[in-house]
Amino acid sequence: MFVAMVRSAGLGLLALFLSVVILSLSACGFHLRGYTESGEVKPLPFSTLKVDALGSVDSRLLQMLKQQLTAQGVRLVESEADAQAVLRLTATQFQRIATAKNGQGQVTSELLKMQQAFTLVDEQSGKVLLQGVAMSYRDRNINPQALLAAERELASLKTLMRQEVVQQLMGRLGELGERHPQASAAHQANGQILSRFSPHFLSNFAKIPSPAGV
Repeated sequence: MFVAMVRSAGLGLLALFLSVVILSLSACGFHLRGYTESGEVKPLPFSTLKVDALGSVDSRLLQMLKQQLTAQGVRLVESEADAQAVLRLTATQFQRIATAKNGQGQVTSELLKMQQAFTLVDEQSGKVLLQGVAMSYRDRNINPQALLAAERELASLKTLMRQEVVQQLMGRLGELGERHPQASAAHQANGQILSRFSPHFLSNFAKIPSPAGV
Protein backbone atom coordinates (compact mmCIF):
# COMPACT_ATOMS: atom_id res chain seq x y z
CA MET A 1 0.00 0.00 0.00
CA PHE A 2 2.75 2.40 1.03
CA VAL A 3 4.79 1.55 -2.09
CA ALA A 4 1.76 2.22 -4.30
CA MET A 5 1.23 5.61 -2.63
CA VAL A 6 4.87 6.55 -3.16
CA ARG A 7 4.70 5.47 -6.79
CA SER A 8 1.53 7.54 -7.37
CA ALA A 9 3.12 10.56 -5.73
CA GLY A 10 6.20 10.16 -7.92
CA LEU A 11 4.15 10.07 -11.11
CA GLY A 12 2.19 13.08 -9.94
CA LEU A 13 5.43 14.99 -9.43
CA LEU A 14 6.52 13.97 -12.93
CA ALA A 15 3.34 15.42 -14.41
CA LEU A 16 3.83 18.61 -12.37
CA PHE A 17 7.44 18.86 -13.55
CA LEU A 18 6.38 18.55 -17.20
CA SER A 19 3.81 21.31 -16.69
CA VAL A 20 6.42 23.61 -15.13
CA VAL A 21 8.84 22.97 -18.01
CA ILE A 22 6.10 23.72 -20.53
CA LEU A 23 5.20 27.02 -18.85
CA SER A 24 8.87 28.00 -18.60
CA LEU A 25 9.51 27.34 -22.28
CA SER A 26 6.41 29.28 -23.27
CA ALA A 27 7.44 32.26 -21.11
CA CYS A 28 10.89 32.29 -22.72
CA GLY A 29 9.42 32.53 -26.20
CA PHE A 30 10.52 29.00 -27.09
CA HIS A 31 9.40 27.85 -30.54
CA LEU A 32 9.42 24.49 -32.26
CA ARG A 33 12.52 23.61 -34.26
CA GLY A 34 11.68 23.72 -37.93
CA TYR A 35 9.42 26.74 -37.51
CA THR A 36 10.15 30.44 -37.77
CA GLU A 37 9.28 32.73 -34.84
CA SER A 38 6.03 33.63 -36.61
CA GLY A 39 5.04 29.95 -36.77
CA GLU A 40 5.73 29.50 -40.50
CA VAL A 41 6.93 26.08 -41.57
CA LYS A 42 10.39 26.12 -43.11
CA PRO A 43 10.85 24.66 -46.63
CA LEU A 44 11.13 20.89 -46.90
CA PRO A 45 14.00 19.31 -48.88
CA PHE A 46 11.67 17.24 -51.07
CA SER A 47 8.58 17.79 -53.21
CA THR A 48 7.44 14.16 -53.60
CA LEU A 49 7.09 11.74 -50.69
CA LYS A 50 5.83 8.26 -49.97
CA VAL A 51 4.43 7.79 -46.46
CA ASP A 52 4.88 4.18 -45.41
CA ALA A 53 2.85 3.12 -42.34
CA LEU A 54 4.44 0.05 -40.77
CA GLY A 55 2.28 -1.58 -38.12
CA SER A 56 -0.67 -0.02 -36.31
CA VAL A 57 -0.21 3.68 -37.01
CA ASP A 58 -3.07 5.76 -35.58
CA SER A 59 -5.34 6.36 -38.59
CA ARG A 60 -6.38 9.87 -37.56
CA LEU A 61 -2.80 10.89 -36.86
CA LEU A 62 -1.79 9.54 -40.28
CA GLN A 63 -4.59 11.48 -41.95
CA MET A 64 -3.56 14.71 -40.18
CA LEU A 65 0.06 14.22 -41.23
CA LYS A 66 -0.85 13.68 -44.87
CA GLN A 67 -3.07 16.77 -44.82
CA GLN A 68 -0.24 18.91 -43.43
CA LEU A 69 2.24 17.60 -45.99
CA THR A 70 -0.20 18.21 -48.84
CA ALA A 71 -1.00 21.70 -47.51
CA GLN A 72 2.71 22.50 -47.66
CA GLY A 73 2.84 21.51 -51.32
CA VAL A 74 4.30 18.02 -51.01
CA ARG A 75 2.95 15.51 -53.53
CA LEU A 76 2.23 12.17 -51.88
CA VAL A 77 2.89 9.18 -54.11
CA GLU A 78 2.15 5.45 -53.84
CA SER A 79 5.39 4.14 -55.36
CA GLU A 80 8.85 4.61 -53.86
CA ALA A 81 10.18 4.92 -57.41
CA ASP A 82 8.17 8.14 -57.81
CA ALA A 83 9.30 9.62 -54.48
CA GLN A 84 12.35 11.67 -53.58
CA ALA A 85 12.09 10.37 -50.00
CA VAL A 86 10.18 7.78 -47.98
CA LEU A 87 8.76 8.56 -44.53
CA ARG A 88 8.38 5.34 -42.54
CA LEU A 89 6.14 5.31 -39.46
CA THR A 90 6.03 2.47 -36.95
CA ALA A 91 3.10 1.66 -34.66
CA THR A 92 1.75 4.66 -32.72
CA GLN A 93 2.14 4.22 -28.96
CA PHE A 94 -0.48 5.54 -26.52
CA GLN A 95 -0.19 5.09 -22.77
CA ARG A 96 -2.44 5.93 -19.82
CA ILE A 97 -0.45 5.95 -16.57
CA ALA A 98 -2.45 6.23 -13.34
CA THR A 99 -0.99 8.89 -11.04
CA ALA A 100 -3.59 8.82 -8.23
CA LYS A 101 -6.42 6.62 -6.92
CA ASN A 102 -9.20 7.11 -4.39
CA GLY A 103 -9.99 4.91 -1.39
CA GLN A 104 -11.97 2.52 -3.58
CA GLY A 105 -9.01 1.97 -5.89
CA GLN A 106 -10.52 4.03 -8.73
CA VAL A 107 -8.16 6.14 -10.83
CA THR A 108 -8.67 9.85 -10.18
CA SER A 109 -5.80 11.26 -12.25
CA GLU A 110 -3.57 9.97 -14.99
CA LEU A 111 -0.72 10.92 -17.30
CA LEU A 112 -1.37 10.44 -21.03
CA LYS A 113 1.51 9.82 -23.41
CA MET A 114 1.40 9.52 -27.20
CA GLN A 115 4.46 8.87 -29.33
CA GLN A 116 5.17 8.29 -32.99
CA ALA A 117 8.52 6.92 -34.19
CA PHE A 118 9.57 7.89 -37.70
CA THR A 119 12.41 7.45 -40.19
CA LEU A 120 12.98 9.52 -43.33
CA VAL A 121 14.98 7.77 -46.04
CA ASP A 122 16.42 9.17 -49.27
CA GLU A 123 14.88 7.03 -52.00
CA GLN A 124 17.81 7.21 -54.40
CA SER A 125 20.67 6.47 -52.02
CA GLY A 126 18.79 4.60 -49.29
CA LYS A 127 20.45 6.86 -46.70
CA VAL A 128 18.60 7.63 -43.48
CA LEU A 129 18.11 11.42 -43.45
CA LEU A 130 16.20 11.73 -40.20
CA GLN A 131 15.08 9.47 -37.39
CA GLY A 132 13.33 10.17 -34.12
CA VAL A 133 10.20 10.05 -31.97
CA ALA A 134 7.54 12.76 -31.75
CA MET A 135 5.76 12.87 -28.38
CA SER A 136 2.90 14.55 -26.59
CA TYR A 137 1.92 14.47 -22.90
CA ARG A 138 -1.23 15.37 -21.00
CA ASP A 139 -2.12 15.22 -17.29
CA ARG A 140 -5.80 15.01 -16.39
CA ASN A 141 -8.10 14.50 -13.44
CA ILE A 142 -10.89 11.92 -13.58
CA ASN A 143 -14.21 11.95 -11.74
CA PRO A 144 -15.17 8.28 -11.19
CA GLN A 145 -18.82 9.40 -10.88
CA ALA A 146 -18.80 10.97 -14.35
CA LEU A 147 -17.10 8.41 -16.55
CA LEU A 148 -19.04 9.36 -19.69
CA ALA A 149 -17.79 12.93 -19.48
CA ALA A 150 -14.29 11.60 -18.76
CA GLU A 151 -14.36 9.52 -21.94
CA ARG A 152 -15.45 12.53 -24.00
CA GLU A 153 -12.61 14.54 -22.50
CA LEU A 154 -10.17 11.73 -23.31
CA ALA A 155 -11.26 11.72 -26.95
CA SER A 156 -10.71 15.51 -27.17
CA LEU A 157 -7.29 15.27 -25.54
CA LYS A 158 -6.21 12.52 -27.92
CA THR A 159 -7.13 14.76 -30.87
CA LEU A 160 -4.97 17.58 -29.46
CA MET A 161 -2.13 15.14 -28.81
CA ARG A 162 -2.28 13.88 -32.39
CA GLN A 163 -2.03 17.47 -33.62
CA GLU A 164 1.02 18.11 -31.43
CA VAL A 165 2.74 14.92 -32.60
CA VAL A 166 2.12 15.81 -36.25
CA GLN A 167 3.39 19.37 -35.80
CA GLN A 168 6.50 18.10 -34.02
CA LEU A 169 7.18 15.76 -36.92
CA MET A 170 6.62 18.57 -39.43
CA GLY A 171 9.00 20.72 -37.39
CA ARG A 172 11.71 18.08 -37.56
CA LEU A 173 11.26 17.83 -41.33
CA GLY A 174 11.52 21.61 -41.58
CA GLU A 175 14.71 21.51 -39.54
CA LEU A 176 16.12 19.02 -42.04
CA GLY A 177 15.27 21.51 -44.81
CA GLU A 178 17.53 24.03 -43.09
CA ARG A 179 20.44 21.60 -43.36
CA HIS A 180 19.72 21.10 -47.08
CA PRO A 181 19.10 24.69 -48.27
CA GLN A 182 19.66 23.99 -51.97
CA ALA A 183 17.01 21.27 -52.08
CA SER A 184 14.64 23.42 -50.04
CA ALA A 185 15.15 26.37 -52.38
CA ALA A 186 14.40 24.16 -55.38
CA HIS A 187 11.23 22.93 -53.71
CA GLN A 188 10.11 26.47 -52.91
CA ALA A 189 10.93 27.63 -56.46
CA ASN A 190 8.41 25.15 -57.82
CA GLY A 191 5.68 27.44 -56.54
CA GLN A 192 4.89 25.45 -53.41
CA ILE A 193 2.97 27.43 -50.80
CA LEU A 194 4.00 27.12 -47.18
CA SER A 195 1.25 26.70 -44.59
CA ARG A 196 1.29 28.06 -41.05
CA PHE A 197 1.03 26.22 -37.77
CA SER A 198 1.09 27.17 -34.09
CA PRO A 199 4.44 26.26 -32.46
CA HIS A 200 4.26 23.59 -29.76
CA PHE A 201 6.47 23.32 -26.72
CA LEU A 202 6.81 19.55 -26.29
CA SER A 203 9.41 19.06 -29.08
CA ASN A 204 12.10 18.91 -26.38
CA PHE A 205 10.89 15.36 -25.67
CA ALA A 206 11.13 14.27 -29.34
CA LYS A 207 14.46 12.50 -28.79
CA ILE A 208 13.57 10.74 -25.52
CA PRO A 209 13.94 6.94 -26.01
CA SER A 210 10.52 5.39 -26.39
CA PRO A 211 9.52 2.41 -24.20
CA ALA A 212 7.05 -0.14 -25.54
CA GLY A 213 3.46 0.89 -24.86
CA VAL A 214 -0.11 0.11 -25.74
